[in-house]
Amino acid sequence: NYSLPNVTAPTNIFIRANESPGGDGVSSLLAVPANSVEGGVSVANGRLRLFNNFGSEKFSLLLSVQAQYWSGKSWVLSSSDSATAIPATSVALSNYRDSTGAPTGTWTTTASGPGTLSLGQGTLTLSAPSPAGKTGCVDVAINLGTATQDTSCLANHPAMTAPASSLAWLRGQNGSCAASTTYTADPSATACFGVYSPETRKTIHVRELF
Repeated sequence: NYSLPNVTAPTNIFIRANESPGGDGVSSLLAVPANSVEGGVSVANGRLRLFNNFGSEKFSLLLSVQAQYWSGKSWVLSSSDSATAIPATSVALSNYRDSTGAPTGTWTTTASGPGTLSLGQGTLTLSAPSPAGKTGCVDVAINLGTATQDTSCLANHPAMTAPASSLAWLRGQNGSCAASTTYTADPSATACFGVYSPETRKTIHVRELF
C-alpha cells in the first residue's frame, strides 16, 4: 500500500497466457482440458502495526506486532501471513524518559525479534532496563524502508547502522504526521517500564467491617 491514494478491499487478479501475435490464437482460456482453471492471486493493501505496552521494570517487555490488511471496511489481522520477516536490526529506539517523563540517558534497553510472523502475529521483546531498577518510557519504531532512518511519526529518528527490513509496502498512515492520501509512515509505539495496572482492576468485591 506504499504511497497509494486510497485503500481497497482484496482483489482477485487472474493471469492469462496468450500466444504471440500471428499465432493460432491459443491461450490459457482455451487450454485443454476444457475444465482447466487460469491461475489467480488475491492482492490486498497491507500494513504493519506495533502496539504500546507497559509493565514491570524487573522483566522484559513484550510488544505485539501484527500484519493487517484492509477488508474494505476496516484493518483486520492478516492471519495467512507466516512469511513476513522483521529483523531486530530494523527496530529504532529513541526518546528515553525517566519516571517523571523527563528526557534521560541513564538507562537503556535492547530489542530482539520479532523475526518471522506466525499467522500474522509476532512479538517484539525489549529487555529489562539497564542498569537494573531504572524506570521510564522509550519510543519504538520499526524501519520498513531501506534508508538508515525510519519514517515514523515520532519526533526522533536515530540513524541505524544495520540494514532495515526493506518492507516499505507495509507502511501505513500510523499517526497524524502522515497525509490522508499517502501510506508512508513506519509503525511506532511507546514502551514503559515500572508501570502497573491499577490494583482496583483485580478487585471483584470489597466488604468493610467496623
